[in-house]
Amino acid sequence: MITASQLIDLLRVRHLGDVFVPECKDGGTWDRQHLRLDAWAMLRSWKPWTTIAYEVKVSRSDFIGDQKWPAYLPLCHELYFVCPAKLIDPTELPPSVGLLWTIGQGTGQRLVCKRKAVRREPDVQALSRLMAYTLMSRSVIVKGRHDDSDVNSTDPTIAREMRMRATRAQVEHAEKRKVLARLVRSHIHRREAEMRGREAAARDLDERARNFADRLKQIGISWDPDAGWAGFERSLHQIERIAGGVSDGEWMAMVRAFDAAQVQIQRAQELLQSLRQASDDKDGGV
Repeated sequence: MITASQLIDLLRVRHLGDVFVPECKDGGTWDRQHLRLDAWAMLRSWKPWTTIAYEVKVSRSDFIGDQKWPAYLPLCHELYFVCPAKLIDPTELPPSVGLLWTIGQGTGQRLVCKRKAVRREPDVQALSRLMAYTLMSRSVIVKGRHDDSDVNSTDPTIAREMRMRATRAQVEHAEKRKVLARLVRSHIHRREAEMRGREAAARDLDERARNFADRLKQIGISWDPDAGWAGFERSLHQIERIAGGVSDGEWMAMVRAFDAAQVQIQRAQELLQSLRQASDDKDGGV
């Protein structure tokens, strides 16, 4: 026959990593009567923030004779009864109250949910008193200390479960780092390929512009592709001086070719500048 303390131990395993308080009172006892929950837990999550009260039963007579449990509802978001399998049937409880059964034998015992509790909003003042009691009377806060008492627990079930959770957490962390490393490498390779392509295009434009400058030089027109707009103006004046001996069609073709070359060299200069900036950003960010 399973005992109440064994059920509490199973709840403790269920809430490894959460705030778990067995025999939890709803506040101080010096000024009023108090309630005592068999166990109370606060999940370590804000999505949503959830507190759970547990009422442990190991006999039918205890369950049938208990009239105090409705007073636990204001102290939690969810309320569960915990008992050996089939001791309590879900139909014997209000629809909003959850039920956990034990299954298995010996070290293989575990809790299963026969019915999930309906979430409700607790009484803020009542829950605040319970949490104040937990902090003042049941907590030990030590700055900079990691409490690994569950890992070293004398209960083999708790210690084994804690070690398994720690191992799973380490494996998950390592897997996340591997995925992140693959994503970073892939991003760097894509950026490098993009930069190589843009650099090749810029070099092609620069070469074409310089070839055009060489052809202009062959007909007596000097044009320095690196001189910018001032060089472009000087070249236009030289073209105008020799325009008298050129037909209108030849003149327009020459102007269009010259304009196209100027556009190409400007694009090449812009691409080279962006590549230099990207290279500087890469060197500074890696």
